Amino acid sequence: MGYEKDRMIQEDDQGWRFSGGMHICWRCLSDPYLRSHVRANSHGFSCDFCERTTRKRPSTVPFDDVMEIIATAIRVRYNDANNETIPWDDEEHCHAGMTYSSYEIVRFEIPTPSEKEEVLRQIIDCLPDYEWCQRNFASFSYRDRYESSWESFFAEPSNTKPDTCSSDSQPNHMMMASQSPKCLTNSEESC
Repeated sequence: MGYEKDRMIQEDDQGWRFSGGMHICWRCLSDPYLRSHVRANSHGFSCDFCERTTRKRPSTVPFDDVMEIIATAIRVRYNDANNETIPWDDEEHCHAGMTYSSYEIVRFEIPTPSEKEEVLRQIIDCLPDYEWCQRNFASFSYRDRYESSWESFFAEPSNTKPDTCSSDSQPNHMMMASQSPKCLTNSEESC
C-alpha cells in the first residue's frame, strides 16, 4: 500500500486527522497541562500559529502531539453517536438524545485548550465530522450510580416479611446464646 493509504488507515484508527506537519508553541495554548507538555517536550523552533521563532531554546512541538492529547481526552468522555446506543428518530431524522458537533465539543464542552482562534479551528479540522454524544449514553454516569446506590442503601424495605426464628421478644437480627443451632435454618418448625 502507498503512503496516503497507510496514513488514512492510521487516521481512522486514531480517530483524528493529522495536521500536515504544523508546529505549536506553549504560548499559543491556554490549558496548563498542554502548556507544560509543550515546554517539557519541545524540540522545534518555529510556531505556525503565532509565527514566533526562537533561536536559543526549542519552544515548539508538532501540533499532532498536542492533538493526540486533546483527541484522547475527548474520546474518554464522548463517542460517535452511531457507535452508542442512542436511539434514532426516523421522523426527525436525527438522534433522540443530546448530540454535539466537533465545533460544539471544542468550543463549549471541553476546557478551552487555546484562546487563539486559529488553534481552535485547527483542532476542529483535525477531529472527525461525527455527531458526538456522551460515552456510554444509555448507562448511568459515575455520579448517578453513586447516588442511586446510596439511595437504595437507605431505602425502606417494602412489604418484606422478616425471618423470625425465635420468639417475638428477641430481635430477629441477633442470635441469642440460648438458641439452639437448629434456628439457623430460618424455619419456625426447627426452633
